[in-house]
Amino acid sequence: MTTHYQYLNLLGYFVSVLIVIFLLILLALMLVKKYPTRKKLMSYECGFEPFTDARKPFYINFYNIGLIFLLFDVELMLLLPGVYSLAVMTPEGLG
Repeated sequence: MTTHYQYLNLLGYFVSVLIVIFLLILLALMLVKKYPTRKKLMSYECGFEPFTDARKPFYINFYNIGLIFLLFDVELMLLLPGVYSLAVMTPEGLG
């Protein structure tokens, strides 16, 4: 039988973890040295001056098609061995 104290311990643990994470992020932001210069903000192209702007527009449709391809590729990779094993287990086999 569980008591409410076990849930309070769990809640206290999560709150303390969140506080530690927040403090570490705050400490990192306070200790970082930021000296942005023109050279640091430029894109690096093997030591040469950049030919074009590095921040070209990225078409999200290309990204979506890649994700859909990856989803179906993984799905086929997981399903095809099962289909093959079911076909082998039938009396006729594959052929």
